[in-house]
Amino acid sequence: RIADADGRLLSEPVEPAAQFGVVRIARDFRRGRTGLGLIGTTTQRALSDERLNGLRRSAQVGGVNWFHQFGRDRYRLTGWLVGSDLRGSPASLLSLQTNAVHRFQRPDADYLTVDSSATSMRGWAGEMYLRKIAGNWTFNVGGGARSPGIDVNEGGYQTYADVYYALGTFGYRSFTPGRWLRSWSANLTLIDGYSFGSESARREADFNGSYVFNNLVEGTYSLQRWMPSISTWELRGGPGLIIPAHNDWNLSLSSNTRRTTVAAVRFRGTHQEETGRLQMTVSPTLTVRPAPRASLTLQPTLVRNSDPAQYVRTQVVNGERTYLMGDLQQRTALLVVRAGYAITKTMSIDVYAQPFASVGDYRALREVVAPRASRFVDRMSTFGPDRAAVDSASRTIRIDRNADGTVDFSIPDPDFAVREFRSNAVLRWEYRPGSTLFLAWSQARDDRSLVPGGGSLSDDARRLFGIVPRNVVQLKVSFWQPY
Repeated sequence: RIADADGRLLSEPVEPAAQFGVVRIARDFRRGRTGLGLIGTTTQRALSDERLNGLRRSAQVGGVNWFHQFGRDRYRLTGWLVGSDLRGSPASLLSLQTNAVHRFQRPDADYLTVDSSATSMRGWAGEMYLRKIAGNWTFNVGGGARSPGIDVNEGGYQTYADVYYALGTFGYRSFTPGRWLRSWSANLTLIDGYSFGSESARREADFNGSYVFNNLVEGTYSLQRWMPSISTWELRGGPGLIIPAHNDWNLSLSSNTRRTTVAAVRFRGTHQEETGRLQMTVSPTLTVRPAPRASLTLQPTLVRNSDPAQYVRTQVVNGERTYLMGDLQQRTALLVVRAGYAITKTMSIDVYAQPFASVGDYRALREVVAPRASRFVDRMSTFGPDRAAVDSASRTIRIDRNADGTVDFSIPDPDFAVREFRSNAVLRWEYRPGSTLFLAWSQARDDRSLVPGGGSLSDDARRLFGIVPRNVVQLKVSFWQPY
């Protein structure tokens, strides 16, 4: 029951009666060298109220996975295949076709069609890989695909569709100690992916590996080269946008993890030559085990992100869609705290806490004018002072697209500041071998009303912890019966 502005009490549907189900069956053969599994999920909703017709009436997903080890256990073939069938009203299927996963409305995707009268949608996805898993030399070759209509989100998790790809990884690993290194590995991975419209969606070369020194100091490294590609999701349902070539790198180093005090650090970065985009992340970690039963981990992280082409919003002007990007300067800081204590051999408690802060400042706005132009300056048109003006009172930006002195549209100021605090505690009790009880408590606090430069960190912290938190308590019991 809700009250409108005049105080009248009304009734609004919140959620229909529904049934959700998941079935998983798996069986190993040949003493674990071969396996076959089946999975199915189902969602059924009773949509007796027409105001709930935006939801799908039913969703069925079925899949199979397999593995087979052969060649004296040196090779392994793995794969999976899944299909989905969703049904509902035309309104619910229209929202499904145009959401962030599918984007059938893309104006340059002539192989996709939005059907506003459709009452069902089907799709499929699968992968298959052949791996060499034994010896110094290893490889992994194969590929997969997700059809434009695949959707498992009613009973699972899926972020994208409409892609097929091939992958090849070739590596070498040494287990023979040398003068400096106890062991090391190096791998080269090549990935080539396309949309079902044959648009180059991902072309990547990745060189990575790991190393362990004789004093048991260890780490990992990677260098990725991303070739120019066409992002079909960057403009949130708009045309495909060329993403320039860029490099990613990652380096981690950790002291001997067998000691009571372990220090580690990780560096990550991204650089895009054409646009000057640069993102740098540093994340040190300190883990202390003051007693055999207790551990404490502190992991602060600092991120600096400079992105001249961050998506802002889609604006409709005179019936035409305009895609706005921004020159984002973002700073993020967070701290992860983990603590664990084993009360007895069968009972333990773990605590997690994460304060988080991120501030973003858009220094310029740009309009996408030619998404597939070869140069960045031709793909984007920057709104200078003569075409964009900030209204501080209303926190909006007024845009004059053609600099004729007339405001064509206004958008909310995209600058942001976010403060969050997440924490949880989990009590785990194995009340009999293989059977476990979990009691979990989680708390969340959010403040997204702050603006950049709105106060000191101490003021922000006091404001954040003055907010009424959201508390959730969960109980989970698992029972294992040997046979």
